[in-house]
Amino acid sequence: MIDFRYHLVSLVAVFLALSVGIVLGAGPLKGKIDSGVSSTLTNEVTALRADKAALNEELASVRSSNDGGQALIAQLSPTAVHDVLAGRSVAIIVLPGADADMVSAVRTNITQAGATIASALTLDPSWLTSTEADRNSTFTELAAALSVPGDGDKPADRDAAVLATLLTGSPGVAPTAQEGRRTALNRIEALGLLEIDGDNLALATDLVIIGGPITAGDSQARLAAANGWVALAGHFTGTAAGHVLADAVQPRPAGQDDRDAAVFVSERVRADLAVAPRLSSVDDADTAMGALSVVFALVAGRSGSVGHYGLAAGATAPYAPLPGS
Repeated sequence: MIDFRYHLVSLVAVFLALSVGIVLGAGPLKGKIDSGVSSTLTNEVTALRADKAALNEELASVRSSNDGGQALIAQLSPTAVHDVLAGRSVAIIVLPGADADMVSAVRTNITQAGATIASALTLDPSWLTSTEADRNSTFTELAAALSVPGDGDKPADRDAAVLATLLTGSPGVAPTAQEGRRTALNRIEALGLLEIDGDNLALATDLVIIGGPITAGDSQARLAAANGWVALAGHFTGTAAGHVLADAVQPRPAGQDDRDAAVFVSERVRADLAVAPRLSSVDDADTAMGALSVVFALVAGRSGSVGHYGLAAGATAPYAPLPGS
């Protein structure tokens, strides 16, 4: 039988071993231990720094190659798009937050393709939120004048249908005269819902909607705003021959919570089972390739082809098909 003395001897042995280890570690072995640990850490830090430098060099090379490719595409774009939209007229709707340089590049490609800018509007965020009585009465009058079917329970659909009819016409609805469209759009502009860019207000055959990152409000508010713009865009798919929604999806920073991330309209178009089959999208319109895809997607849309182009989630191809391919 193991008695108390055995336990006592065991405890004394453990404490003696600990004491010896402490004495040796603080004395004759201290230098070797410190040297070994320091050497190991130094080697690991050196290796990590070398890996970081190699990755940065590789990233710089990829960026340089990508920038060179985009620059080449930009130079070739005028030739690539020449007259592919000849005789067409395009309405451009700019959503809140859209990058001005991106809008300019898309407009340039459209005009280089031989199309005219029929009209250009910038929508205010209040388009999705305003419930003023003046808005309701104005759109009720316009819907009646344009013979646009109205649903009193869905003013957002009525308002979108009115805007679609003013910019691109509507099946079964006679196109309004240019002066009548101008008066109607001026009334909407006076409500603070949109801004008319330039003097052109002709009826368009095609439509491009250009969006930006939605960052205002909490995650639910951002999602609701994106879905609101998608619903608006959906009303144009029955009036314009070619219709494209373009934006520039940015990758989420590592570690960022989805609840804090910006929402992009092209993402929501692709997630909408009702709109995705009817409305093309481009998610990299801030690049030369993306701006080119906008034009080619309009061309494809004339034959009823719909696609989702770019590099973000839900893309069906990196770029729109070349005309005639």
